[in-house]
Amino acid sequence: MLITLEQIFVLFLNKYPSLYASNSIKLSKLRVYDHIFNTIGNGIRTIDDLYSYLSLEDLDSLIIQEKYVSDIELYRCYFSHDYKFQQIYLILTEEEANNNSLIVDKLKLKKINYFKPYRNFKKEYSIVWTPEVDLFDLDSLKEILWFYKECELYFYSENKYDNFLSGKLDSDKFNSSLKEQEKYLEKYFDNTHSKEEAYQQISKAYGVPFNGDMRQFVLDRAELDIQQSLSFIKETIEMLEYKIKNY
Repeated sequence: MLITLEQIFVLFLNKYPSLYASNSIKLSKLRVYDHIFNTIGNGIRTIDDLYSYLSLEDLDSLIIQEKYVSDIELYRCYFSHDYKFQQIYLILTEEEANNNSLIVDKLKLKKINYFKPYRNFKKEYSIVWTPEVDLFDLDSLKEILWFYKECELYFYSENKYDNFLSGKLDSDKFNSSLKEQEKYLEKYFDNTHSKEEAYQQISKAYGVPFNGDMRQFVLDRAELDIQQSLSFIKETIEMLEYKIKNY
């Protein structure tokens, strides 16, 4: 590998601060690694795919800019008031924006404030479960291992349902989503089936028991997804630990 994963993180952060800026290196790094290793449709299936995100000019930018990983407020700064067609902007601090006479307007950038992994933990979508993983150097393998251990911690935290529920548990948004899902399940109830038969069909279709308690049904579905994610993560951690040990 020509450059390390740590360096790729810095390149991604400096090139795409509107996506990865946060108040700490840890949060920004988790977000970058989540995109690389865990996001469907990221176009990264090989090391060459990963390098295709970067240019030779990017290699001159291997120093983290503090403003992207601190409490410093950032702004998306425009050179035109026509946001609909405006494609060019800069991510600047307020002081930098005020000192640039070409900036005509700025919008505050919302930084990442906590980590929520993308809802995808499947081998068929992961570069880690292809032969390409053997092209990463030892330090990079350790970085990938750290990322998956952080994902594991997430799924044991109080935030674990955030990936699978609409809104916080028992919030107005969550309760509203229960009503929407109840409407969706109405198709299982008709004059040709008893209520018990409808319950059995729903249970079979979704892989978790259903007895009419929509709240418990939604939680059981979320818990099933969480356990499937954890199963992938644990297997991936074991594989990476083996590769690191035998590197």
